[in-house]
Amino acid sequence: MDPNLDWKALGDTWRGQAVPTIDVDAIGREIRRRGRRLRWLVASEAVMTVLMVALCVWIVLQPGTSTMDRTVFLGLGVALVVYQIGVLWLRRRQLRDDGRSVADLVDLEIRRTRSGITYWRISLWTAMAMWLALSLVVWFDASDALRAGFWLMVAINAPIMLAAAVFVWWRGRRSLARIARFEALREQLRAP
Repeated sequence: MDPNLDWKALGDTWRGQAVPTIDVDAIGREIRRRGRRLRWLVASEAVMTVLMVALCVWIVLQPGTSTMDRTVFLGLGVALVVYQIGVLWLRRRQLRDDGRSVADLVDLEIRRTRSGITYWRISLWTAMAMWLALSLVVWFDASDALRAGFWLMVAINAPIMLAAAVFVWWRGRRSLARIARFEALREQLRAP
């Protein structure tokens, strides 16, 4: 028996197998589940922002608060409000997923994942900027006792910021792989 015939038969058998179809119901369920989680996260973040801004206002209105502390907490409250408005603007038109076809849901998920990458980058840079600003305030305007703890603050927060940067990098890589997967799926859905 000729060995080439066996390979040809094997190739013919392999090519003759039925190609699995796309499970559009499973895709829709996954995207809608992720949409529910996104809505829950955005709502939770908005509630936490309201609570944090209320806490900042409460501290600013306390009679014993120093001028520097008032300035810091007022700035923090404004930064939180601006940040939350930016996040809500970034997530606009991404929270509703009802009444859409699977192809539209796949497009929505690609947009959600891309804005998720932007969200994590903005969050990281905002956290680093706020930490740097607070560090500068402590260094230049704090009492000697608080300034003595400056290096402890740096020693504690620098690894946290580094870990956050590594997490954002890892999360971004995962998100890019997810985008590639859904773009391939979108092409399969568009194929005749």
